[in-house]
Parts: sequence; C-alpha cells; structure tokens
Amino acid sequence: MRGIMTTEQVADYLQVPEPTALEWLLDNGIAPLDFGRGRGRGKRWRSTDVQMAVDASVQKHEAKPKRRQVHNAPLFAGRSTSDIIAELTQSAQRQ
Repeated sequence: MRGIMTTEQVADYLQVPEPTALEWLLDNGIAPLDFGRGRGRGKRWRSTDVQMAVDASVQKHEAKPKRRQVHNAPLFAGRSTSDIIAELTQSAQRQ
C-alpha cells in the first residue's frame, strides 16, 4: 500500500464504492490531507491511517461475543404417547 491514497484507491482497497469509502473514512475519524482544488489534487488519505482503521474495525467485530443459539426442545420430547394423550384428555375435560 502506498503512503498516500486517493479516495478511489481506498475504495478499491476496501472493495466498496467510493461514496461508501468516503463515508467510512469520515465515520472512523480519518482526517484527509487536502491538496486543494484542481486536476490531480483534492483529498488524500494516509495509508497508515486507513490500515489502522481497518485493523480497529476488524478487532471490534471479532471482540463481539457470538450469540448463542437457543434450541427450543419439542413440547413432547422424551415423553411417551400415552402420557401425552392422558395430559391432553385431562386438559380437555377441565375446559
């Protein structure tokens, strides 16, 4: 990676469209180097700042604990058919 990158180069590096890259850069507090207006000028980004933001983003997402999947056991698991029928008939008689 070069020392200074254009927004287009950052977008290519991140594999996202330029507007998304620009938004991501600004959201991550990366200050641009502004070389002024005109052809071949404009905003540039330090590659070290971009890489540090990428690393921080990766660490942030890896640090999140994985959500544990809850497996609901079937209502009648481990019970005999006669027990289930008896319970259903008792509840029907109560109503």
